[in-house]
Amino acid sequence: MSRISFHRPARFLPPPIPQDKVVLPSPPEQKQSNAGFISLLLPLLSSLGIAAYMVSYGRPMLIALAIIFAVVSFSATIAFRVQNKHLERRTVMRQRARYRALLMDVRTNARQVASTQRMLGAWAHPEPDRLLAIAHSGRRVWERRQGDPDFLRVRIGIGDAELSTPIQIGTRLDPLADYDWESMRAARRLVDSMSKVAAQPIAIDLGTAGVISILGSPDATAAMTRSMLAQLAVMHAPDDVLIAVEAPDIEEWEWAKWLPHTFEPGSRRRPRAVPLITGEHGGLGDFLEREVRRRSESASARRLQAQFDRGAAPHQQRLVVLFTGFDPVSEWGRSAMLRALLEAAGPAMGITLIFLGRRETDEPGRVDLRVTVTPSGGLSLTGRTGTGAATSELSQADQVSLPMAELIARKLTPLTLTDEHEQVLARTVSLIEALVAGRSLDVALGGLWDPNMGPDRLLKVPIGTDGDGQSVVLDIKESAQGGSGPHGLIVGATGSGKSELLRTLVAGLLVTHSPDLLSMVVVDFKGGATFAPVAGMPHVAGMITNLADDAALVERVRVALSGEQQRRQQLLRAAGNVDSIKEYHRKRQAGEAGLDGAPLEPMPYLLVIIDEFAELLTAHPEFTELFVQIGRVGRSLGMHLLFSTQRLEEGRLRGLDSHLSYRICLRTFSAQESRTVIGTTDAYRLPPIPGSAYLKVDETIYRRFRVAHVSAPWRSPEEREAESISTSILPYEMRALTTADLYEEDEEDALPVAAGDGPTELSVIVDRLSSRGTPVRQVWLPPLPRAIPLDTLLGPVAVQSGRGLSATMWPIAGELRIPLGVVDLPGQQAQEPLLLDFGGPHGNLAIVGAPRSGRSTMLRTLMLATILTHTPAEAQFYCIDYGGETLHPFATAPHVGDVAGRMDKEMVGRMLADTRALITGREKVFRELGIDSVAEFRARRDSGRLPEGLRAADIFLVVDNWGALRTDMDHLEPVMVEIASRGLGVGVHLILTTNRWMEIRPALRESIGTRVELRLNDYNESDIHRRMAQAMPTNVPGRALCPPGVYSQVVLPRVDGRDTDEGLRDAQQDILAKVGPSWYGKPAPGVRMLPRRVVRDELVSADATPTAVPIGIGEPDISTISLDLVAGDPHFIVFGDTASGKSMFLRTWLRNLIDRQTGWEARVVLIDYRRSLLGIVPEGHLGAYAADSQTTKTYAQQIAGKLRERMPPSSITPEELKARTWWEGPEIYVVIDDYDLVGGSMQSPLAPLMEFIPHARDIGFHIVLTRRVAGAGRGAVGDAFFSRVRELGGGGLLLSGDPREGQLLGTEKAAVRPAGRGALISRGKPTRLIQIAMDEAPADDEPDAAAGSPFSASSR
Repeated sequence: MSRISFHRPARFLPPPIPQDKVVLPSPPEQKQSNAGFISLLLPLLSSLGIAAYMVSYGRPMLIALAIIFAVVSFSATIAFRVQNKHLERRTVMRQRARYRALLMDVRTNARQVASTQRMLGAWAHPEPDRLLAIAHSGRRVWERRQGDPDFLRVRIGIGDAELSTPIQIGTRLDPLADYDWESMRAARRLVDSMSKVAAQPIAIDLGTAGVISILGSPDATAAMTRSMLAQLAVMHAPDDVLIAVEAPDIEEWEWAKWLPHTFEPGSRRRPRAVPLITGEHGGLGDFLEREVRRRSESASARRLQAQFDRGAAPHQQRLVVLFTGFDPVSEWGRSAMLRALLEAAGPAMGITLIFLGRRETDEPGRVDLRVTVTPSGGLSLTGRTGTGAATSELSQADQVSLPMAELIARKLTPLTLTDEHEQVLARTVSLIEALVAGRSLDVALGGLWDPNMGPDRLLKVPIGTDGDGQSVVLDIKESAQGGSGPHGLIVGATGSGKSELLRTLVAGLLVTHSPDLLSMVVVDFKGGATFAPVAGMPHVAGMITNLADDAALVERVRVALSGEQQRRQQLLRAAGNVDSIKEYHRKRQAGEAGLDGAPLEPMPYLLVIIDEFAELLTAHPEFTELFVQIGRVGRSLGMHLLFSTQRLEEGRLRGLDSHLSYRICLRTFSAQESRTVIGTTDAYRLPPIPGSAYLKVDETIYRRFRVAHVSAPWRSPEEREAESISTSILPYEMRALTTADLYEEDEEDALPVAAGDGPTELSVIVDRLSSRGTPVRQVWLPPLPRAIPLDTLLGPVAVQSGRGLSATMWPIAGELRIPLGVVDLPGQQAQEPLLLDFGGPHGNLAIVGAPRSGRSTMLRTLMLATILTHTPAEAQFYCIDYGGETLHPFATAPHVGDVAGRMDKEMVGRMLADTRALITGREKVFRELGIDSVAEFRARRDSGRLPEGLRAADIFLVVDNWGALRTDMDHLEPVMVEIASRGLGVGVHLILTTNRWMEIRPALRESIGTRVELRLNDYNESDIHRRMAQAMPTNVPGRALCPPGVYSQVVLPRVDGRDTDEGLRDAQQDILAKVGPSWYGKPAPGVRMLPRRVVRDELVSADATPTAVPIGIGEPDISTISLDLVAGDPHFIVFGDTASGKSMFLRTWLRNLIDRQTGWEARVVLIDYRRSLLGIVPEGHLGAYAADSQTTKTYAQQIAGKLRERMPPSSITPEELKARTWWEGPEIYVVIDDYDLVGGSMQSPLAPLMEFIPHARDIGFHIVLTRRVAGAGRGAVGDAFFSRVRELGGGGLLLSGDPREGQLLGTEKAAVRPAGRGALISRGKPTRLIQIAMDEAPADDEPDAAAGSPFSASSR
């Protein structure tokens, strides 16, 4: 079917009809004369009285005068009465003439208004006979638009209409007044004769009435309805009104198929279009069902965006459906489809239903307006009549014959409306069509990337079309180069098309600029898929999404953008201090080199798109400073900012406003937002069509446009050609198919189109361009992954000769530089390995993090990385695992000496003692060998210049959960401080983890130079960077913060290439199982532990002094410990509860004392209330034996007498005092077992000995006592003897006991220990743990493997 383009010009509405009421003044009142009969009679009687009085004198003269006076008085009265009546009549006639003149003017004006009203009525609603002439001339065809007041108002007939300026007499007439009734009648005749205008059009409003019923004879209703449809078709465009007809008497309505308004919208089969005209009941059901559903969905969307609906009716194509021969009781009349249609009818959905019938029983269940055509051709309206003529007996329905209707329809058939301004703005525009202009896409794209692009094309991109169909081009160059940039703003509410505009802008730039000219970074604060399709383009230097869910990423974005700004400034300086990117590009195109002689590297323009930037600034206001800085210097660096947001609060652009040159505002939520963005409220009033927008550039450009789309399905040129209109001549038939048949035909005959899930225009562009060009430098590297395997840093692992299983490609093996993770440097646009240098001055490491933050995993990674990069001769580990017991699997590695857990407190102490002893030993070696530093020590080790057998490996003391260890064994903290402060100088390193920095006290923290911080429970406790600690993600174990404030991700202890923590333990065990068998050298020595049992005969003392009595094996070197009360402290106290080994100590000590000294050298006095030592001391050494208090007191007095004899005289010299030559005899040892039974009050049997306790060293007096731990703290109060011995004796042994008794000797407390195990306290020496030797091994006991040698180690 051929088409003729038809343009409807702008419509100029006729002047409005006057509407003012004409109010006639009230008729004049008839004034009554005040000169009544009485008023005339009284003066006349007075005159007659005077005349009678004169006659009474009888004088002829007076009588004559009286008669004359009476006649004159009577005549004057009569004359006055006649004159008053005449004057009243003249006044009434004059007022009546004036009032009638007024009525004549009103009549004249009313006739003029009536004439104007008739003329404008005939113009606004032309007679049916005029419609064909209008359609033929085309001057007024389709002139009514949806915004016009007479849109969808159609004429149905003529009749008497009220005068537009109604005339009425004054509304307030005094009922008691006597008006001039002649004037009143004249006024009423005027009102009656001029109140109506005959033969005026009667119009009804189809826009407000949802359901209209037309009743009458079939011929009359059909003729009037034809007139209505003809008016609709002639005066309204098909783009605004759609007409559908369901008529069983199809021959009466076949003419309507020629109306362009009956063509089904959106039909892709235009050459075989079937009109919306059917002769079957329900023949329009498929179309009506789709239409109702579509309009319902649109209405729902508008309700969800109620803020967009400013009270105006929605702009949509109106649907008018005509039903003839309707039967409400038929299957179609009772169908759900018809019920839904009746419910949807009305202005909200834009649907109007017209039903033709004979009587009211033929009407549907809902009727908004009923039009009845009387048998005489008159009209009767009931319901919403709208405006127009009132129905009367003189009304007459319009009629249009079938031939006339078909002529009108055929005149309109070929016409098709050309787009107008609003329609152009409502039309969907394809970006690809605007760019390629009909050429092949590949050919067009190949010529768009011009490396030498001129300024007329640089940074220009089409973004849509304006109301004139002209392309709207956005130029983001700076204004000095003729552009609109460099920085801009896009604001649009939800559903306004903001995301599509961003995609169009990005796609247009990608198509027209190569990666050497343009790069872009996209920042989407809330995430989403707006820019997902272009992620693989070579132009994209960074794609950042979901910042709202990760505060750490926000800081990373800020650092990355700031780093890129600094990098560009450095490039400009290196190029010869050029002042702009434009000059830089010129020098690079000319082949010039930089100051260092190297070629200039590419530096494309960078477009930074910040989506939802308002929310970004609200959550992170520190970004404002960065954006302002880029806005200030970005034009010279080639950095362009484009902000995008849904809402924009007033004041949010403070500081940025002056840098935003261009602004694009789509539909906004409020008028204030529109005013904030573009200075007017126009954007608030934009139609709810996605992509409608205003472009404002400074004060020079203010332009409305429609955004070009890139998300529509891609159509190839072949498909577009296949969809062109065919010129074949085909029959034009009625719609007579069922719904199912119609759909089948649609499927069979439909032209090929892109499926809904097929590629979009944007995806096709990306597919064509993603493989072209060189990718730009990445401003934004992907965030650190959650899991990284260790072999990502180390490379492949294999067995090497002399090194065992190790990383074959690690270039710095054995240098104590351990790869621990990947550090993120967004400011430098790099991600590098995190190397911990234990060979330098910061060789101690503290790892602090909350539980489940990855502390233990970090230790495992550190140990495994060290194992795979160092041999056991280079690095050895000793671990204290107070964490999750995750370090124990490493005990099988040859690099690991031992791993102690919570239950291995003794091993923990031994491990620290060994470490301290090793430090002391190495310091001695350094002095003996003349080694100046640990670096020289390692160099000699590597070159083999150290004595054979010397332990030269770096020692790592690893403590997992230092806080728990310090709480459990607080006496170890000074040892740890000593190791940390002294160890680095001799190659001993301390590595510890804990929950909080506060658990590492300053004395220890000062010795730890390397610090790594994992997630903390309270970021305010951060020792590195509080703000970055606050942004640390909470659900990523292993995410660490390193000084001075950079994030890193600790790698996992696995080398199987899997980047997941699933199966981590198995992967770790697998690699550890391979380490041991691959090493053939000496492994790290285990921790030497005290044996559980030692027999006295096994003690080998290196001290030959007779007074040094061996008592057991002790730390730090697991050697024999001797007790010398002569050369050392004179007294000795043993604390221990039941079965702790007190008596065993006394037996061993006494037997060894007896073995090493004769009875003349040592004499023992035993106070043994329990008689447990009976028979231990032979007669030659036993001075006395007391088992009760009386005997004890007697012997104490005797001993006191003997000691008094040994007291030095006053004349003794210092030499004699030192040599003790003034007395002779054995050393006296008073041995008290279970001192608790003896007591130490003033009545104590030992009281006589108290005065000699201070002089014990000079007089050869020694006290050795044992007592229980329980009650020792309280029992010491008031016990003068015990307190004296403890204060002056100095030494002692703490066996097993309750630590709650407090400090018993010095600062030492008791602890629960095995039998015979105790802490030896000596004056001036560190506390040592010893195992007391047994007098002899029980016969039924098997030899203890650990007791086989006094130097036996742990299970290793």
